Order: sequence, then C-alpha cells, then structure tokens
Amino acid sequence: WFGGTQMQATEARRVLPCLDEPRFKTTFDVVVGHSNAMTALSNMPEISSRAMTTTRDWMWTTFSRSPPMPTYLLAMFVTDYESLETIYQLDGDRSVKLRFWGRPDQLPHLKESMAVAGDLLNYLVKYVRQPFTLPKIDFITAPIQLHFEAMENWGLILFRENRLYHNKETDSEDDRFTLIQIMAHELAHQFFGNLVTSNWWSDIWFNEGMSSLFEMELTDYV
Repeated sequence: WFGGTQMQATEARRVLPCLDEPRFKTTFDVVVGHSNAMTALSNMPEISSRAMTTTRDWMWTTFSRSPPMPTYLLAMFVTDYESLETIYQLDGDRSVKLRFWGRPDQLPHLKESMAVAGDLLNYLVKYVRQPFTLPKIDFITAPIQLHFEAMENWGLILFRENRLYHNKETDSEDDRFTLIQIMAHELAHQFFGNLVTSNWWSDIWFNEGMSSLFEMELTDYV
C-alpha cells in the first residue's frame, strides 16, 4: 500500500495555507497520522511516535524540523513498503543515512541503486564544496505510472518503479545507465533547486540545467 504527495509546482496550497511560490522558504514541523501497520516518511527523520487517543490502531509520527525550503519540496508518504538501509560516510566528518523503499518482493532489486547512491552524493559534495546538511535521504518507488521520472523532494526522493529497481538477470546495461542518470539528476537537485532555489518558475532552467550537467558528470564518474 502506498499514499503520498506531489507538491510541485503549485499543489502545496491544496494541503495547507501557504505562500506557494518557490522564492518563499520556511521550515516545516511535520506530524503525520496513520495506521499502526504503516510507516510514515517525510523530508526529515522521525523523532517520535505516539498512539492516537481517538482512533484505535492509529498513531501520530512526528518529524524533525526541516531546513528552510520552498513549499513544493514538502513531502509525506505512508506505506507498508520495506527498506534497505546503509550509512554512508561523506568526505569530512559527516555521514548520511540512505534508505531505499520498495515492495517486499522487489527489495533485492534495490541493491544496485544503494550501491551507487552514496558515491554519487559524495562526488557532488566534493565538487561543489558544499556539505550535504540533511541527516538522511529516503528513496522510494511509486507503484503507479507517474508522468515524470522522479521528484527531488529534499531528503525524500520519489521514483518510478522501473527507475529505482534493477534486476541484473533481466535488465540491460542501458537500463542500469538510465537508473544512474536519473539518480544523479535527482541528487544534483538536492543542491540545485533545493538548497539554492530559483525565485520563480521562469528560472527553473537553472535548476534543470545544472542538474542535467551534473547528471552527465556523475554518470561518467560512475
């Protein structure tokens, strides 16, 4: 089971009262109510959970306060997916938790993504000389046909299933190349678009241009 948000470009206003334009940034304190059988995810790590007093077998999950960010990057997902997890040591004294979420029967096919994500992120950190300040990134697949390849929510990146899973027995080397390209593009957006954001949508060419440039650079690196 899977439910989640897609705020880009102007859907955050459907979820909460806000100045729903990219030039306005604010912090978010997210609390999600959900069934005990599900896991809630957001841009930041979970800090606590407690049972609902009014609804049996439901709970509230509270997340750390986010850094200032535009409304279109706010993300929340609730799912019964399972995950693979690793702690990657970035250059310097920082580490980041990387978690890959998918259908239980597809977990082995997330290993290729997990193998390359940390190296791609570390290359970016070194290249732009800017630390990655979030403590985690969750990578999650959508079990529906998205009209886009992926969405770079800060700390919680959404992918089409066929863009995060890689089956070595049936997928081609071209499929693996595409997986790396898209992951590189979305990780570049963690800096270009998320950390540094254009004032208005007419300037999105900068976010996309820089991410496309690093998509090529990172793919060559791997």
